[in-house]
Amino acid sequence: MSQIAFMVTRKAGKDPGNQDHIPAKNWLQAISTYKIIGIQPNTHESGDNLDDHGAFWNAAYPAAILIGDDPTQVNSNWVKLTDRVSTFNWPFYVQVTKSLAATSASIAGF
Repeated sequence: MSQIAFMVTRKAGKDPGNQDHIPAKNWLQAISTYKIIGIQPNTHESGDNLDDHGAFWNAAYPAAILIGDDPTQVNSNWVKLTDRVSTFNWPFYVQVTKSLAATSASIAGF
């Protein structure tokens, strides 16, 4: 079963030079090129900078963050004391990791 994954960028006009959108576009392309299955890729523009990427945005660096549509669907223990590696949805995370490795290879020119 596929899980939705979002690459979150800043809203248009808030992203200097659309730099946040470059990794998102490369991510979508890499998933298609390498035929990565098990995730449903989407991009999402947000003004929220409450996660790890927010510190980069606040310092005027481009950044994007990859998240599940609803982390509780991927791991019902998310942000709970019961959140352990053993509760991860490993098939989802393996596919996400493949998608990010493919994206990195694409950006690097491989």
